[in-house]
Amino acid sequence: MKNACFLKIGLILLLPVFLSAQHDVPDTLRPVLRLAVQARYAEADQLSNVYLISVQNTVEKYDSSGRLLTRYSNNRLGRAERLDASNPLKILVWYPDFQTLVWLDRNLTELGILSLSEAGFGMPSAIAAASDGNLWLYDESQFRLLKVSPEGKILVESQDFNLLFPKITRVVAIKESPAEITAAGAQGNEVFLMTEREGIQRFNIFGAYIGLWQPHNATLLDFSPALKLLLFEGGRMEQTRSGGFEKETPGYVLPHLPGDQYFLHAGGISLLRKKQVQVFKTASNMRE
Repeated sequence: MKNACFLKIGLILLLPVFLSAQHDVPDTLRPVLRLAVQARYAEADQLSNVYLISVQNTVEKYDSSGRLLTRYSNNRLGRAERLDASNPLKILVWYPDFQTLVWLDRNLTELGILSLSEAGFGMPSAIAAASDGNLWLYDESQFRLLKVSPEGKILVESQDFNLLFPKITRVVAIKESPAEITAAGAQGNEVFLMTEREGIQRFNIFGAYIGLWQPHNATLLDFSPALKLLLFEGGRMEQTRSGGFEKETPGYVLPHLPGDQYFLHAGGISLLRKKQVQVFKTASNMRE
C-alpha cells in the first residue's frame, strides 16, 4: 500500500515534466488525400477540400474523398499562378500576365474581377486574401504593403519600405494569420511578408511594422504562420513556438524527389509530384 502511494506521488510529480517534453515533440504529418492529377498549385481548406490550378489552366475543386466537384476556366486572363482558399466562400485567383484578380464562390462561380493595373497598382509582386474579404498586396512601384478593397480602393498602407529597411529585396509571399494569444489575451491578426533574402517581415493589420524574423543559414521556400511551420530547401520543415517565428524546433524531413513542389497553407501541406497531388495535415491541424 505504501509503495502504491509513493508511485502515485511520483507520477504526479513527473506529470508536468512529461507534458513539457510532449510540447517540444514535433507534430505528426498525416496524408489525408492523394489525387492523380497534374497541377501547378494546390491547397486545402479546413474541411480537406482541395483547390488546384491544373496544367490546363483550370481552377478545380475536389472534396475530401478526391471527387471532382466543379471547375473554373478563364483563358482570357492568361496563366493562373496562385489561388488563396483561406476563405472557401470567397476564393482568390491571381492572373499575373494581366495583373488581374478573380474572386470565386464555393461553387467556383465568378463573384468579381479586379484589374490591378487599371486600379493604379504598377508592380504587384505578392497577393493574399485578407480575413475580412479584402486583399493584401505588395506594390514594388510604391514600395508599400497595401490593403485593398475588391473595388481597388486602398484601405490600409504601410510606410515606404525605403524608410523602414536599409535595403529591399523582392517580396514573394504574403500571409495573414492570428497573432499569438498571450496572457493579456488575443492581440489580433498579423500580416507576414516573406522576402527573397531578408527573411519574414511582420506587420499588424493597420500596416505598422512589428519586426523581422530571419531563419538560420538555409533557403526558406515557404511558411505558414497558421501552422507555425517553415519549409526549407530539400523538403525540410521546422516548427516554431509562435506565429512570430522567434524560435525553431526540430520538425520534419519530407519525402523529396527532384521536381517536387511543396506549398504550406492553413489547411495543411500540398505536395505536387509529376501527375500527382498529395495533401498532408499535422495532427494538431486535424483536431481543429
